[in-house]
Amino acid sequence: MPWCRTSRPGWTRAARSNGSATSCAAGRSPRWPSTGSPRSCRTSSSRCPRDPFPLPGLQAAVSYLPAEKAVRVGGDWYHAQALPDGSALLAIGDVAGHGLQAASGMAHLRFALVAWLSIGICDPGVLLGHLNGLSRRLDITGTAVIAAYQPATRTLSWARAGHMAPLLARDARTTELPVPRGLLLGATDDARYPVVEVRLAPADLIMFYTDGLVERRDAAGADLLGEVMRTLTEVSAEPGDLTLKRLRDLLPTAGPDDDTCTLAVRVLS
Repeated sequence: MPWCRTSRPGWTRAARSNGSATSCAAGRSPRWPSTGSPRSCRTSSSRCPRDPFPLPGLQAAVSYLPAEKAVRVGGDWYHAQALPDGSALLAIGDVAGHGLQAASGMAHLRFALVAWLSIGICDPGVLLGHLNGLSRRLDITGTAVIAAYQPATRTLSWARAGHMAPLLARDARTTELPVPRGLLLGATDDARYPVVEVRLAPADLIMFYTDGLVERRDAAGADLLGEVMRTLTEVSAEPGDLTLKRLRDLLPTAGPDDDTCTLAVRVLS
């Protein structure tokens, strides 16, 4: 029987089942049976892993760039981990606003995601549905992308809640993945999040990111998304163990008003 569950238990029961999970922002990570430590982070660049790390069939790297105005604490977050069935779970999101409410909302969503994963709920669409229900009850809004990668078939299954599509760099060309529908978290009770599948290839480079990377008030008229896509194309043209480190070094620096979080993965052969 597959480890991932197909049932849809109520979000309140699932969220309570792992209420003692700890955050890497406090210097610790939740414990997982025989899968290694999951990687997750909120707005604290010093506690995000600096070096690329392995996931099933992937090499991954994260970057968090705080806003230059330090008082504008945001709600950017990511999560990446190996699942017991041999797949990898990737997620990134952003709670609307700044300050304590955004940071608190982000922590609730991220810990709830960890709790649902711990009891075998790992379908991206189902997870986003639960996060949407939680957002409604917390009276917050936000965006997110959740993806599951199966190394045996090199299949990426993903869904979105109002978030930008991941970028795919392949064969000296970078494109956005085809975008499924999906309202932002907290918008309505009956939101649905369809899952789409993409077949990947060795050396493919996929990047998940928050809007601070491509939307800045001080860059009116600048094509920041085009700049990021050109950087991905350049880096992916020379695949190898240093690809993700080079990408992190070449991405734009922090903007003045918004945090930026990126999660990049390279498909291994």
